[in-house]
Amino acid sequence: MDEITNIGIIEYRNILKAVSETHGIDFSHKSFTAFVRSIERAMALNNIRGTESLISILTTNKNFIHRFISDISIEETEMFRDPNLWLELRDNIIPQYLKKGCNIWVPEVTSGDELITLTIVLKELDMLSDVRITATCFGRNQVDIIKEAVFPMKKMEVNTANFARYNSKLNLKDFYIEKNNKAYFDKELIRNVNVKQFEFIVDETPQNINMVLYRNKMIYYNKRMQNSILNKITDSMITGGIFICGVKENLESSNNEKSFVVINESESIYKKIS
Repeated sequence: MDEITNIGIIEYRNILKAVSETHGIDFSHKSFTAFVRSIERAMALNNIRGTESLISILTTNKNFIHRFISDISIEETEMFRDPNLWLELRDNIIPQYLKKGCNIWVPEVTSGDELITLTIVLKELDMLSDVRITATCFGRNQVDIIKEAVFPMKKMEVNTANFARYNSKLNLKDFYIEKNNKAYFDKELIRNVNVKQFEFIVDETPQNINMVLYRNKMIYYNKRMQNSILNKITDSMITGGIFICGVKENLESSNNEKSFVVINESESIYKKIS
């Protein structure tokens, strides 16, 4: 059995080459440091102890690539993470900028925590049935995971604490049932959500989008890919649409900076003006 090894630049390039040549998937636009952590996490989840073993599996087991993509896409996130953002969306942004029949796009959904959070906020505003949500994800396996809307109960303590800070009149427990140490959320929350596989490099983006929720994603890409993604997001949005990125992200120095104005700097909320 291979010894556990850290992934260096040579091993990293060999992994990317194997994935590209075997499956036609290009990960070269990913940020090196962040993506290496994702690969190492995927190896740990699958008990793969060395990069040679990983490359062997990736090149000989055609079905493993779907599991691999799902595992590298998992991120440690929470429902109602950064509660002040969700308060701002509930009390100001959504009532002011979103109307009946509007379109919301949530790209690169991973575990689904943020998607469920969004639908609960819309439910509280009695707008869930009035909007169209498109949730896109990279891996085929993730589509099924997101549609299940099931989360480990060990995450619910943090989720519940975040929800309390969100200061809602609702009770988070009303949205799920506990079974087999898992939280099964009400499927009605995502019944009208269009969940589909999507890759920024090759796929056509949704159009006429009124709000894009793309938080804490750009940090995983190099600058060139960040600009490419932002170009597509900008083109997908209507004038007056709302773009939300992570608290450690912004549009400064991007190719699209002049297409937006900041409407809440602390929460990284922008409005498209051209």
